[in-house]
Amino acid sequence: MAWHKHFPPDCPPEDSYPPEGIAYRFVKNDPPAEEDFIDHRRKFPDRHFNDECIACGLSVYTEWEDVLIARQMVPGMNRKKIAMGPVEIEQTVIKNTPSDTLRSHHTWWLSEEVKVHECFEITEIWE
Repeated sequence: MAWHKHFPPDCPPEDSYPPEGIAYRFVKNDPPAEEDFIDHRRKFPDRHFNDECIACGLSVYTEWEDVLIARQMVPGMNRKKIAMGPVEIEQTVIKNTPSDTLRSHHTWWLSEEVKVHECFEITEIWE
């Protein structure tokens, strides 16, 4: 796979794996746009991150309940839309990177060729 040139060495990590199923991601646009799937390293080129590899991946959730919790806990998320789509996309890998509260948080690394925004759509699921 051709990973982005800004990925640090050994990124994605060896313990990442081919994704399966669906995932949810917070986005600004409806329909989701390419800019909704830009990693933090590219968004904030001058920022220091504790884990550069994680900064090069995208945050997604695999459980709807965690999306609802994140929407309440994380500043600014309550103003964003929630996109849903398949993560079973070739040339991507994923790793579960949970917090104490958000167990289904994953980091998802995309190769240069992937246009993942074309596979996601805004979900109408609300609780």
